[in-house]
Amino acid sequence: MPREDIRENLEASNDFAYALLSVDEPDRFPKKGWLEGSIADIATAIRIGATPITKIEQAAEVLENGIHKAAVIVNSAIQHRPHIGKRIGELLVQESGEQATQMAMLIISNALVFQSSLARKPDLEAVPSLSELTADYGQLDSDEILGAWREIQKVNYAPIFSVAYKLVETLAADDKLVGEILSVLRDTARELEKMGLAQEHELAGIVFQKLIDNRKILKTNYTRPESSALLCALALPELKGDPKKLKIADFQRAQTSENATV
Repeated sequence: MPREDIRENLEASNDFAYALLSVDEPDRFPKKGWLEGSIADIATAIRIGATPITKIEQAAEVLENGIHKAAVIVNSAIQHRPHIGKRIGELLVQESGEQATQMAMLIISNALVFQSSLARKPDLEAVPSLSELTADYGQLDSDEILGAWREIQKVNYAPIFSVAYKLVETLAADDKLVGEILSVLRDTARELEKMGLAQEHELAGIVFQKLIDNRKILKTNYTRPESSALLCALALPELKGDPKKLKIADFQRAQTSENATV
């Protein structure tokens, strides 16, 4: 074809055959045959597959350890203030207990990771980084964090911060507890940042699967996080319409329907 038409035709073509190969951990996706798609699809596959799953799993272990450490502190406090555990269960729409507590810590950790990525950016100049948060006697000020999250939610990000905000408010019923918890989870989020993997969305998915120990009871099934990330990116490379109307997960339905899949 004429030289000047090559670029336009390449960008419009969606029948390129390709496979994703990993060198650090010898692997091929798919195992057999080929995927078909556009140049944009190939670029997306490369971007998502650029980080070996072993590195993501190492970061997931750091996140999981931080969550467990924080959950132990919360569960100890619940013995003296049982309404905290009850409220956590209500916010997460499940029975209060160890699993609910750990999931609550995961949600707060996720919000702190996003705070780190959003801090001091345009329209969010008032949001401090995790390093800028005031820590007295090894404890963080919950009012400072809640204030930062209010600023963030003025712009957007309600799905990430709304429940986390209510969870921190619940923990604030115990002044010492909330300071300790936020310090542990802040340190965990900073460690993920140092590893350069804090923004890998597979992290939360991997840890989420480990925390859910009653999947058979909930009648839910989960695809491996790295596979889900690739499939979602290939199926929805660009969201059309109002992204606020896109329902990503329905935890309430997942608990009541045998066929629901998150």
